[in-house]
Amino acid sequence: MLTEANVNKAELSLQHPVRDKLEQRQILKRFVQITLGRLARIRLDLSKEQQLFLDALPVLLHTNHPQFPCFVSDYTPSGICRYQPSGAEIQKLQRLSPGFIPVEQDNHEQILSLFLSGYCGSIIQSTQQYIQVWVCHADDIALNALLQLRRKCDLIETWAKLLNLKVSIVLVDRQFRQFQQHASSTLTHVPQNFLQLDRLYRGAVMIAGRMPLWWLIPPEHDVQYRQYSSLLIHKGLLKPEEIIDFGPIPNITANELVELANQEFAQCFDQPYQACMSLLLIEVYISEFPDTEVLANQFKQAVYQDQLDLNQLDSYLMVFRRVEAYLKARHEDQRLALLRRCFYYQVGSQLSQRTAEPSWQHKQMTALVAEWGWSQDELKRIDGRMQWPCAEVLDESRQLFNCLNNSCRYIAEFARRHQDLPELQLQALKQVAKQLHACSDSKIGKLHIINDAVASSLQEKELFISRIKSQDHFIWLVFNERFKSREMKQKPPLYRAKTLIELLSWCLVNELIVDETSIHVLGGEHDLDEDELLQIIATLRQSPLLLQAKQFANDDAFAKPARLTKLDVFINVAVDVKKEISGKRQATIAHTAAFDYHQQQNNIIYNIEVLMLNSWGELICQRYEGPISLLNFLAEFIQMVPPSATQTLPALAFHSHCRYFAEPIVSRLRELLQDFSNCFYNSKLSMHTRFVLQMKQQFFILQYQQNQISFKGARSESDLIKRLGQEQQRYSPICLDRYALPGSKLAAVVDTMLPDTVQVFVEFTEPDQVEIYIADEKGSVCRQQMQYHHQDTFVSALDTFLFSTLYRLETQEKQQNSLSLAYTDIPIVFYQLTAQQNGYYQVSDMPVKSSHHAGEHFSIIAIAEKTAANQAPLFNIICGDKMFAAMDWGEDIYEAVARVIMAKRRSRMHYPCYISELELSDISHSYGHKLQTVDFLAYKYQLEAKINEALLRV
Repeated sequence: MLTEANVNKAELSLQHPVRDKLEQRQILKRFVQITLGRLARIRLDLSKEQQLFLDALPVLLHTNHPQFPCFVSDYTPSGICRYQPSGAEIQKLQRLSPGFIPVEQDNHEQILSLFLSGYCGSIIQSTQQYIQVWVCHADDIALNALLQLRRKCDLIETWAKLLNLKVSIVLVDRQFRQFQQHASSTLTHVPQNFLQLDRLYRGAVMIAGRMPLWWLIPPEHDVQYRQYSSLLIHKGLLKPEEIIDFGPIPNITANELVELANQEFAQCFDQPYQACMSLLLIEVYISEFPDTEVLANQFKQAVYQDQLDLNQLDSYLMVFRRVEAYLKARHEDQRLALLRRCFYYQVGSQLSQRTAEPSWQHKQMTALVAEWGWSQDELKRIDGRMQWPCAEVLDESRQLFNCLNNSCRYIAEFARRHQDLPELQLQALKQVAKQLHACSDSKIGKLHIINDAVASSLQEKELFISRIKSQDHFIWLVFNERFKSREMKQKPPLYRAKTLIELLSWCLVNELIVDETSIHVLGGEHDLDEDELLQIIATLRQSPLLLQAKQFANDDAFAKPARLTKLDVFINVAVDVKKEISGKRQATIAHTAAFDYHQQQNNIIYNIEVLMLNSWGELICQRYEGPISLLNFLAEFIQMVPPSATQTLPALAFHSHCRYFAEPIVSRLRELLQDFSNCFYNSKLSMHTRFVLQMKQQFFILQYQQNQISFKGARSESDLIKRLGQEQQRYSPICLDRYALPGSKLAAVVDTMLPDTVQVFVEFTEPDQVEIYIADEKGSVCRQQMQYHHQDTFVSALDTFLFSTLYRLETQEKQQNSLSLAYTDIPIVFYQLTAQQNGYYQVSDMPVKSSHHAGEHFSIIAIAEKTAANQAPLFNIICGDKMFAAMDWGEDIYEAVARVIMAKRRSRMHYPCYISELELSDISHSYGHKLQTVDFLAYKYQLEAKINEALLRV
């Protein structure tokens, strides 16, 4: 408790003396004057019926009466401190409840104060008046009684709706904590943030109960709020029962600023103009942090300086003035111009329309517009926003979202400087940044969806579409009037796009095209006719992509990277296939021939336009054209939807509305994509699978590895096998498109391939000719055609070589401490290929037998020796018990080995010999990859060919 001595010490410590009773009365009189002025303005905004709400509200809360529309029980908390209904109020209440007679209540003064805030009575004009009511209740009310009071307030809100009033009643205690009932039936009092208290102090109207103590604490003593208020009470200048003390506005924390920003960002898509202005105010507060001066303190400073102009003290105008000063100081003219439009639209005035009896809001905005230098023509343009042409709507939308993005970056940078912020706040801010990016990012091919708040309708009666050449590329244009071809480059279109699908999708998603719109094709650089145009539009209108793009993605979607969810694929858009084929007479085409039409054509797919929707709600259109348009689409698709990602495959729909071959092309692509998805997105196959597509006599291999997609071309089957023999980092199966190499030996081999197995496929074509396909432990395939002397000897020798190769691979990896596979455990399996009458090959097991002529066969071992860079290695050869060094013999080494072989043969016949073993460890570093069996086989075949040629010469 304060003593007189303590009071004197405390008073001396103040920078300014405590004001006396007279000064206090003058200050209180000013606040009352502002309160009465604002209350009068509220009444001006209301009809006579709505004014009854103002008159009835304090009586309804002060009294429990069974005839009131908000009656709950006789024991509902009631009784407003320092309030008694006047005769006029009672008389008006009797219009609402004719039998009402005020009686003494047993539960007096359980409501401490009653305040109004909201749009009503402010410069903001709305079709439905909004009033927020703050009901401050005593602290000692039981929870059950508070529930009754909450129920009573809900009934008051319902009654207000009948008067076309939007009323929100907030219950707070004397610590300004809001009463909340949760879904779990728990009851809590939640502290309000500084902004709620700031809004109450600077904008609320007290209509009954105790006055705020904050009024009577001079601005210079806000930092000593508690000390000063104690002195006022001790000196008898204030009585505790006269005041409600919500305390000073606390210092703003970084967490509160970021939390407020997130709240504003949550509504920025529904109300972008309002959100821009609110976020700019948060920017102002951040720029001053930690010494932020809130608007309520400005308001109080003005009152104490006797600046009582209600217009300048309007809560919303104060926000505008504060942000305006901030942008002027930063010389941000573009954002300042946008701020003025945001405020103008939020106020809701239509100054270009004359009015006989202008309201005070109208007069105030007229003065502001004159200050801004807006002309009458500019006013008409701004008031006609809902009829703006597309170009202006797009520009306004870009400016709005640029402003929101700037605020987001500014606030995010502030958040990064304060690492102690809760993770939830930071995550929410990151998600907002992604949402804004999704709405405003101007990447090529992305469709910008115009916000309904910028323009509610862009529908056109007529649209005209054409394509022209601009510099070195073609663009599609849409106009709302007809032009000749030579005029199009000079006339601004409603929209331009590189693809027709993007152009039409943009018109549909932004509702330029409606049921009543007539659409025409103008001449230009295209083969589009109106039949195809209307079919494409009909397809797009039925597509779920456009509908879902207009629905905002939920917050959970932005917690993860964007992923494709749906694709509409259009083939041969605006192309005359018959003209491209030039002179071909067929009117129909087989499904299998879509990529192999006639003798001179690779395929009849000339372009692909893809409309894509991702999980962030972004619509993106891309075009692929030229001979490999299909390959480019497939490659980019797998890059966008990597097989390693744990996600569902997006839904694909194929469409073609070209005049010729549309149905077989779509059917063929559906088959292809089924094979394609089975290859890359089937858990039975490795994600490193190689997919082979055939187009006429050319082949293309698509493979996904190291998070990249690649495709390689091959001009023939031999070239294809050579490319399939290239090294692999891990086992890579091969998947052939269903129409690639039908009935071929390679198709039979591919269907039989197994992981971690060396498989040998043999076809004995003639008595002394054999063709071999070998798929090694990593799926690399090689093919060799050669002569043989004896079947069992040939197979046994190959089996021996393969086993020795696997042994050397394991030994080499052990030496390098990088053993990734137990090579010596890898099975070596032989199969025989046999041609069938149906044109396909049968694969059957082939046992390996030991040679019947082992006496004439002995081991031939080749040992690689590294040479100078970029030169082929030399091979030393051990034949039987003799060693031939390459450095000594040079190219004669092969004839020397051949002579030894012939000397060992009793029959003296010139049949082929076989390398038994290869040692490549000396040159393994030069490969750039881990050696695998196909690398050994390549050298085996080279050396065998040279020795066998020498055998014919000796």
